[in-house]
Parts: sequence; structure tokens; C-alpha cells
Amino acid sequence: MSPFAKIVLQTIPPLTFTFIRFFLAFIILVIITKRIPKITKEHIPVILFSLLSTANVMLFAYGIKKTTATIGQALYVGVPIVVLIFTYFFLREKLALKKIIGVIIGFVGVIIIIALPYIGTATVHKGDIIGNSLIFLGVILYSVYTALSKKMQKKYSPIELTSYFFLTTAIVQVLLIPFEILKYGVWWSNLDPFIYLALAYIILLSTILYYFLYQFAIKKASPIVTSMIFYLQPAVAYAWSYYLLSEKLTIEFIIGTGLALFGVWLTTSNKTNSN
Repeated sequence: MSPFAKIVLQTIPPLTFTFIRFFLAFIILVIITKRIPKITKEHIPVILFSLLSTANVMLFAYGIKKTTATIGQALYVGVPIVVLIFTYFFLREKLALKKIIGVIIGFVGVIIIIALPYIGTATVHKGDIIGNSLIFLGVILYSVYTALSKKMQKKYSPIELTSYFFLTTAIVQVLLIPFEILKYGVWWSNLDPFIYLALAYIILLSTILYYFLYQFAIKKASPIVTSMIFYLQPAVAYAWSYYLLSEKLTIEFIIGTGLALFGVWLTTSNKTNSN
């Protein structure tokens, strides 16, 4: 997702990109399921719940435009850690000493990744502190969304939660896009054909398929176990980013990501075995 989004965002403004992504994803999902989500007073809680993930994708769009695709994806390694902290404070899940140590180590790693622009010699491969911070704020919100999903699934199916999220995100962008048009003007003339291919990939695989499977996995397992998919993403993101954007790894990035992954492993290894 990260490298393709970064390429698209070089041409399409962030809010417009997010609207195109989720509006088309919503239309396709409605065609597939033949069901349109209802919007009544009864559905206000699920709409407010969806706003957590909506805020995440908006922050990601602005953040990835400023930082590198590799760093942008690596920051999501923090999702399992934040989920664990949230479940401890709000869902009263007990934390063993091993998990506490893992949380501390993981956060040190994430902080190193965020602060890369200020560590050692500044290079384009260390990203941007504002971009890194925006994405990590999105990580926190998406972690809360993940942690609460299990409870929401008592009333809504994975496909329904996915539909409400897509619809909520598209509506929010429609309200905000007019402000963006004034800033960016005409951007849609002479679009590179690769932009259309990148958008198709993002909409079909990184949006429709990904978010549905994410909710489905939460239903079948747990929020913490499901969030461990973020273990795999830094390596995959770097492979694509190296090929498409010529991004390079720095020793500081490797150390930060290594600490974050080790911390996540400590916090979730027991949980994995019990699920």
C-alpha cells in the first residue's frame, strides 16, 4: 500500500485520493453484497466508531506524502503494542511483566523510527518528523479501532463494519474536499497511466480485500492476534519501495524496526499461544 499510495499522492491531493479510494471501494462492495448500509439514529455508534479508522487513513495520506513509504509502513508495527495497552486500561486485560517489558522496548523502537530525521545525518531516506508523527497518530487511532472491533462485531458482521467504514470515510472526504480544491487547483489533466493501475491495486486489494479480511480475522481470532499481520509489512513495504521509489534502509531505521518487532513479539507471544 505505502509505495503505491506515495506514487499516487505525487499527483492526487490527499483528501481527494482518500475519497476516490473509499467511495469506489464502497460502490464495489455494495454491488458485490447487494446491501446498502442504513444510516439512522440507531447506527450512530457504528458511524462514530468508523471515524477512528477514517481519521487513520486521512492522517496516513498526509503523512506518507511527507515521509518515506518504508517508514510509513514500519510505524504500523506499533499497532499490536497500542492495542495491548488499550485493552489493559479500558478492557481490563491483565499484563504480565514480560508484556510490560515488550511494550517499553517496542515503543522505544517506534520512537526511534519517528525521530529518524533528527538522528545522525539527515537524509531523504529518514523521512520527515511531521509525516512520521501524523502516521503514528493514525496508528494510535487505528489501534483503538482494532481493539473495539470485537465488541462491535456482537452486533455487526465483518462485511457490515467494512461497509460503514468505507461509507463514513467517503462522506467525510466530500465535506472536506472543497477546501482542498482551492489549494491544489486542476490536477487531473494528463494523468500518468500508472496512476490508474496503482489506484486499482489500492482500491481492490489494499482496501476492499484487506479491510474485510482484517475484520474477519478479528472475528475468528482476537484483535491482538490479528494486528500481528503488521509484523510482515515493513519487509514487504521495503521490497516494493526499493523497486518503485529507490528507497534505502538506514542503520537507525533497522535498529528502530528491530526493537519495535522484538517488543511486539514479547507482548504477543503468550497471547498467540493461547489463541
